[in-house]
Formats: sequence, C-alpha cells, structure tokens
Amino acid sequence: LAQDAFRRGKESDFPIRQVIREFRIGCGQRADLLRMFLQVQVQAAFADSELHENEKEVLYVIAEELGLSRMQFEQMIAMEMAARAFTQGGFYQQYQQDAYQGGYQYQQQNSGGYQHASGPTLNDAYKVLGVTESDEQSTVKRAYRRLMNEHHPDKLVAKGLPPEMMEMAKEKTQQIQAAYD
Repeated sequence: LAQDAFRRGKESDFPIRQVIREFRIGCGQRADLLRMFLQVQVQAAFADSELHENEKEVLYVIAEELGLSRMQFEQMIAMEMAARAFTQGGFYQQYQQDAYQGGYQYQQQNSGGYQHASGPTLNDAYKVLGVTESDEQSTVKRAYRRLMNEHHPDKLVAKGLPPEMMEMAKEKTQQIQAAYD
C-alpha cells in the first residue's frame, strides 16, 4: 500500500493539492500532526543534504494546503537548515565544549538548491529557535520554551503521536536544546 502510494506520488499528474486537502481534513484539529507531517516532508527533501528548488516548490504547495504562509514555511526551512548544521556539523559535541567556531553557512548552489558549507554558527542557533541575534533574551527564552512545548516527546505521546515518530521528536528537542545552550 505504501509503495503504491509512493509510486503514484511520483507521477507528474498526481493531484497533490487535493490529496493534501483530504489529509488536512482527516487530521481535523490536530495541528501537531500537520506540523509533524510537513517536517517529515522537509527532512525527506534534505535527505541528500540539499534542498533543490523543485523540492522547495512542492514543499511550499504542501505547506500552503496545510495552512502555512510562505513566511512560516521559509522560517521552517531556515530552522531545518540550521538544525542540520548542528547535527551534521557535529555540534552536539562542540557545544558542550563551548566551541562556537566555524562558519556553517548554507549557500545557494548553481542548481538552485541549498547546501551546507563548513560548521555551525551562533546565527544557526538563533535560526533553530526562530529568533534573531538582536532579539532580547526574554524573547529567545520564550521561543525556546514554545518549541520545547511543541516538540517534546512526552507531550506528543500524550497527544497520541505514533511511536514511530518519537525518535524524530527526540532529535528535534535535542537540536532545540543544543541551540538554546
């Protein structure tokens, strides 16, 4: 069943808007499921460590049908790219040693995609939290608490998140914690 759905999804005439609308209706008021679904799609698009322009456009259609604005979607992409800087750049070990060194920047490639360059930066940490360096500490703390509340595995289990999604939620909270620290 899943393989058949995957094959149909690759077809050029796949009715993505209609399918996503039906999915949204099926989820009812479960904004957490919709957000998690979109996050899985974003992570899948980054599976090759790049986000190509055509992938970004498909993701935007999905986000739009799920009720996210382009600005919210762009923030989600920026947060994912910054989070990848932490995990792929080995930031979990570095942050414990106060090693905010390097310049892990995502650079737009000639192919229209985005790919990482060298190592995580403090700016990446702010992006993971969805804030800027100029924001007050209280704003940064509120953003951290909001994200932890949204992604904490214990809270998601209580809301009925499937066990298969728990590892993803755990990784996300680790990224948020590393960025805040």
